[in-house]
Amino acid sequence: MKITSDCLNIDHLNQYKDNHVDRIVVSMDHVSVRPVVIVNKEELKNLVLDAHKINLEVAVNMLNFMMEEKIHVFEDVLLYCKEVGVDYIYYSDMGVYQIASELNIQNKMIYQPTTLIASSLDANHYLDLGIHTVVLSREITFEEMKHILEKCKGCEIGVFGYNAMMHSKRKLLTSYFEFTNLENRSHSKDLYLMEENRDELMPVFEDETGTHVLSGSVFSMFKELSELNNCDFKIEGIHLNEELILKVANDIYEIKNGRLDGKELFDTYKENYPELNITDGFMYKKTSLVKEGC
Repeated sequence: MKITSDCLNIDHLNQYKDNHVDRIVVSMDHVSVRPVVIVNKEELKNLVLDAHKINLEVAVNMLNFMMEEKIHVFEDVLLYCKEVGVDYIYYSDMGVYQIASELNIQNKMIYQPTTLIASSLDANHYLDLGIHTVVLSREITFEEMKHILEKCKGCEIGVFGYNAMMHSKRKLLTSYFEFTNLENRSHSKDLYLMEENRDELMPVFEDETGTHVLSGSVFSMFKELSELNNCDFKIEGIHLNEELILKVANDIYEIKNGRLDGKELFDTYKENYPELNITDGFMYKKTSLVKEGC
């Protein structure tokens, strides 16, 4: 079992290690989606050196789609990651895997296509390509997760954080502020949307890759952690603060080692962090719902 988290501050590596984070994730310009912290090449090189001194792994977010005119950018970043000893690379575009294969670093790749890994056949198909790990969809049920883990070795599960609900390559916030003649706040991290028939506030923000909408609630698997084996765990750091991320990582470790009760902790978080609207997501809902009488 390894615990992975986005890194919110590259100067706080010891804090991540002390709270049982095994792998941190950072982003780079042009190749990442929903970056939490963006580093340049020199910062990445130094980060890898410092992290490896304390036995902390470093992964790079390369979840952006690789358009034809950007192939050389991805090639350059992948080659640099190989040169400086980056441990793993998260990707969602199979074109990135192709380049990684040509560089003979496919064993460093972690496939995170958001919703696509929904069965053991899906997972094993990609693992058979020689990649290190696949990240399971959050939209499947808990029973489906356990079934996949019985048949696959090399899976990672997102166990805490906001879900990505929508990504548009268009700069929708910028267009909105221009149309309404309001002050352009498209780069603010304090903007929310609310659907007409729901009370949840869904974070919305804009970056280099377009516009993103997150779920109106934070997904948590504290209750289920004790039943999950043969997998790694990931904390999605987007829109969370570092203090909370470090607490979550430590609590995951304590649950897995039998020193905390996951069900009690889930209720405690709901009480202590009402603004997060913590939920268990789709884990106990049927993957396909059909209206009665249809």
